Amino acid sequence: MKIAFDVGDQTATLTRNWLTGRCVLTVGDETRVVQSPFNPATHFSFNLERHWHYPLGGHDIVIEKKRPLLVAGFRPQTYRIFVDGKLVVDQTGY
Repeated sequence: MKIAFDVGDQTATLTRNWLTGRCVLTVGDETRVVQSPFNPATHFSFNLERHWHYPLGGHDIVIEKKRPLLVAGFRPQTYRIFVDGKLVVDQTGY
């Protein structure tokens, strides 16, 4: 899954590999790993919803991920992205 959105005058990209679970946020020339496949919490968690907060490029970016209860790795997940408190992306996919 690849989600592109605007952060100020820059384009940001949130990329998730459905097989490994690796999730990366890129804004301009800054890159942050949101989820690492080497972290067990990426694959095993009782929480259905996760939140990540990143101050990048002078803006506050909040990423919300909601996953289904059963076999979440094989079902679509919902991502909501907020920039400076405003919803800019609401997308479901792999």
